[in-house]
Amino acid sequence: WGPPILPVLTCPEPVIAQGSSSGAVVSLTALAGHPCGDALTLTWNVDGGAAEQTNSLPDGSTAPPAPVGFSTWFAPGVHQVTLALQDGRHSPIIGKTTVIVVAPVVAGLQGVVSDDGLPAGGALTSAWTLVSGPGSVMFDDPSQLALAAQFGEIGTYILRLTVGDGELSSYDDVIVH
Repeated sequence: WGPPILPVLTCPEPVIAQGSSSGAVVSLTALAGHPCGDALTLTWNVDGGAAEQTNSLPDGSTAPPAPVGFSTWFAPGVHQVTLALQDGRHSPIIGKTTVIVVAPVVAGLQGVVSDDGLPAGGALTSAWTLVSGPGSVMFDDPSQLALAAQFGEIGTYILRLTVGDGELSSYDDVIVH
């Protein structure tokens, strides 16, 4: 008799996923195996709740370790995914990984302008634009002085408000973190 021959579990790497305001579907892949090719059961659990998914790997399919996938909806936030690999003879092998789902960031913008009154009867126009940033920006209505902007990725953005009266125009930049 020698030491017990135990199953082998390689957990997925932590994931940071960009989601909507309600969340995102995230797919993970673990490697599960047994040196003797024995049958295994892999159970996936999210945030300590009931088992989300159980995979049965038949006898003869686990040497070398086989990829096992898991895909589910995650709300925005930080989630702990626990994996339990069992061969029916030993205590489960437990592994953990983290899934972070980032919701879009929304900021309220308020521009303030003044006009010299020239040219007479000239109408003021305004436009918000993206100067730079790591992702896209969606403006509710870029022609309004007060609006909401939704940022596609986390990071630092430079936004520009340009105002004109038909004769002259001016702009100011704002930095959003």
